[in-house]
Amino acid sequence: MKTTALVRRCGSLSLAAGVSWSIMSALSLLIDEPTRLLDTLMAVPLALTALAFLALHPLQRDRLGPLGQWGYRLSVAAFVLLFAAQAIIVAGVDRLYWLGFPVAAGIWFVGFLIYGIATARAGVLVPWIGIAIGFSQLTAVLFGLALSPISPIADHGDYSGAIGHGIIWLAIGVTLIRGRAFVGAPAPVRTAPSAV
Repeated sequence: MKTTALVRRCGSLSLAAGVSWSIMSALSLLIDEPTRLLDTLMAVPLALTALAFLALHPLQRDRLGPLGQWGYRLSVAAFVLLFAAQAIIVAGVDRLYWLGFPVAAGIWFVGFLIYGIATARAGVLVPWIGIAIGFSQLTAVLFGLALSPISPIADHGDYSGAIGHGIIWLAIGVTLIRGRAFVGAPAPVRTAPSAV
């Protein structure tokens, strides 16, 4: 796949992730009580964010160094745990909620923080993208706390702080689509040779 096609795909996935996080936040603010519906719908922004993250990685993989590779591995592991945790929450297995928070959320925070630092240092994407990725989970937590008088914090079914992720992924998507995400020209992406 050519670099421009990958950049466009990553930009589109980032925009979709940003919109879905923002919708989750708005729904959490509009619905009085935490609901299983929101727990179920949470799979959408998680999936889109995982896909955007996986599409972003090849653009800079060769420049991330060991720190970035560890951040990538932790982040992928966190996404797997987050999907499992959401299934546990939807199933109502209260005694396993800890898998989502603090375990999966903590790994996601550390993975994105490390990956974000490596991204900012790699010199492929503009540094603010790495900083934004690195602090996205913290941003969501801070928005959740700020919005807690309107939408009280709950152990499930309320995702008002998701607007933090929404803003970050929307900004990344717009920057990628407008062609302003790279420090220089987009780096060529290694692809597997064609079978034809």
